[in-house]
Amino acid sequence: MWAVTNVSLRRDIMTQLGASLMSWASKEEHEDMGDVTVEVKHPDYTGEDTVVLQNIAELDEVRRLINEYSHKERLMHERRNKAHYYGQA
Repeated sequence: MWAVTNVSLRRDIMTQLGASLMSWASKEEHEDMGDVTVEVKHPDYTGEDTVVLQNIAELDEVRRLINEYSHKERLMHERRNKAHYYGQA
């Protein structure tokens, strides 16, 4: 999570159209669906550079959670790299 640089959303247009066309329906019946693209880049990271999570509900909440946890993990990663261990050569 510490190497996440960007989180973008792509909303499912059919879900948006369905919700607007069926104004009598409750919001719960037409969940906010779409794809979440997570971009990862850091000199210490060697895995995939882009991950796409498909058909995800509650896109804004998923993005918020990814951003929140990646920020915390970045801080911890920086702290670990700055730590000096005494007694090592």
